[in-house]
Amino acid sequence: MKRGWRVGLVCADTFRAGAFEQLMMNAAKIKCPFFGHKNETDPVKIAEEGVTFFREKKFEIIIVDTSGRHKQEESLFNEMLQVEATIKPDTSIFVMDGSIGQACYA
Repeated sequence: MKRGWRVGLVCADTFRAGAFEQLMMNAAKIKCPFFGHKNETDPVKIAEEGVTFFREKKFEIIIVDTSGRHKQEESLFNEMLQVEATIKPDTSIFVMDGSIGQACYA
């Protein structure tokens, strides 16, 4: 945003309690447009609607925040693939917990 890009944030994390409120507050702090549905439970639907909303308004960067992933939660990995197939991002960034240590290899 400091470089003039039009950036929008989409909250597609429907798994973690408080995720919607946290991202909405962080977006407000940096004056970044925000999209989300507090009561919607389908992250794929939220991601699709949010990306469509920002694309129609000609935003150059759209960040879709999804639920965290864990190796024992196969459904969340499938969800991530569904989100990706639906919104067809130019770039996907996987953010990993730095405290994972040697478990990262597995």
